[in-house]
Amino acid sequence: MEQDDSRFDEVFRSLQWKGWYQVTRCSVLLLFSVILAFNQLSVIFIGNVPGYHCRELQSLNVTVNNVTLDVLSNASHRSYNVTYNQCSIDVRNATDVILSTDCKGYDYDEDVSKSFVSEWDLVCEKEVMSDNVQLFYMLGEIFASLFLCQLSDNYGRKPTLVWFSALALVTSILCAFPPNLIFLIVFKFLTGVFLSNACQSAYTLLTEMMPTDYRALPETIKAFFYMTAMLITCLIAFLIQDWHWVQMTLALLSAYVVILHWFSDESIIWLCATKKYTQAEEIIRKIARVNEIDPHEALEALKKMIVSRESQDKDTIVLNGTLSADEESSERERLIADDTIHWMDFVKNKNLLNLVLISSVLRFVATVGNQGLVFTSSSLTDNFYLGYSLGTLVEYPATLLFYLVVNRLGRKKCVYIFHYIAGTVLIISSLLLMPFAENLAGKFWLSFVLSLCGRWSISICYPAVVLYTLELFPTCVRNTGTGISDTASSVGTLISPYFRTLVRHVPWAPNVILGAMCVLAPLTIRGLPETKGRELPHTLEDMNKMMSKPQQEIKENSTN
Repeated sequence: MEQDDSRFDEVFRSLQWKGWYQVTRCSVLLLFSVILAFNQLSVIFIGNVPGYHCRELQSLNVTVNNVTLDVLSNASHRSYNVTYNQCSIDVRNATDVILSTDCKGYDYDEDVSKSFVSEWDLVCEKEVMSDNVQLFYMLGEIFASLFLCQLSDNYGRKPTLVWFSALALVTSILCAFPPNLIFLIVFKFLTGVFLSNACQSAYTLLTEMMPTDYRALPETIKAFFYMTAMLITCLIAFLIQDWHWVQMTLALLSAYVVILHWFSDESIIWLCATKKYTQAEEIIRKIARVNEIDPHEALEALKKMIVSRESQDKDTIVLNGTLSADEESSERERLIADDTIHWMDFVKNKNLLNLVLISSVLRFVATVGNQGLVFTSSSLTDNFYLGYSLGTLVEYPATLLFYLVVNRLGRKKCVYIFHYIAGTVLIISSLLLMPFAENLAGKFWLSFVLSLCGRWSISICYPAVVLYTLELFPTCVRNTGTGISDTASSVGTLISPYFRTLVRHVPWAPNVILGAMCVLAPLTIRGLPETKGRELPHTLEDMNKMMSKPQQEIKENSTN
């Protein structure tokens, strides 16, 4: 199949892969990382926990020695001290607490419309409810990864992309003015379902549009788009100051998805994998027309690949014995049907099962590390918006470095090196926050710098893991395989919001947990091949050959 693979690169290069068609279509697909950032991170702002304390009471009765006293309205009982804490009201007589009662309401340091936390009093015993909004959004992504990811492999990248992105737009708009918390949770869940499937189809389509040597480029640009969207989300929340309109603005910024039906085409690689060669030729002619070039060379490369594939299918039929015309036609239909992978193939094929498990572990660690640090970044400084922005800005040089080194070091080495850097600095930074380091001079700034370094290195780990695992899956199951792996990624994002609650109670704990996972995760890829410089596998047989080759041979084939 390697001969066929090289012809895909011939097709892409003949079509001027940096032409107007590719630039415009890739730009539209890359914007899905912006939509994803808006929806994944909006809860940081619309669900921010402001400063608060119990609302002051007009009267408060206390029973002392069988005598009931109103310690607030009766001037003769001013010796009692009433303290309004965050979650309780304490009445003291000198130094003793004689009564502690729950709050009868809350006063906030900011306007209640700034966050649904303050609007619906999701504090104290309801504190976890604000994180549950994000939890159900991520449960939607998990549901999509488990049960809907195969739609793109079975019915095509484009229809899945178009329909699910439109549904995600509708549900995200409905999240802007929910009548209650249950309504918000339900439509956040549905947004997660629809958007996850749309984004996965978009990213798969992006990867299948690029020649081998440039497959890291979309992942790099996608990371820049995601980071920019993070800052835009922060800016919108800072300027609008009303969580309803923040959500509505973020939703409307993704309204461009209504043009996807006319502004996107099916993956040529997927069409060839499913034997839809006529449609592939039509798209090649369309690309050539938009780029104003002659499609002859690209069509010739495609024709050679089709002849090669048909010859392989014919050889397979001959091996089955002499068949009549009808039997031969039925056999060809069976061969085409065999290219459709079912769920049991992920269990029966040892290499595919191992790849799914390892990919799931890597994506979980990369996601929970990246998102966990995003949700705790606001605690870096006293100013909520400043801490979030500083944590985001360090990702720009990280993403640039990723693009510069990923084709030099290789995907596998990048996963190793930057996971170990992230794990080391995060563990050291957490040690500085423990009680035994209280008197260490400059410990705050040292911990601050190390935390940013951890954010910087984990920002390189994430695109490296996504690119590496995506390139290992064959075309026939690429979207399904990455979709299953994204279940673990969604679990990581699901857990991440709880780190901001943890950091308020145990400041050193999040970095210890994240650092330990970063150190252990790379151990899982020791038996996997390097994918730098290799064509994408298209069938299970291609993947099995790649996974079984000796490491020395892999290194030789990876050299450009």
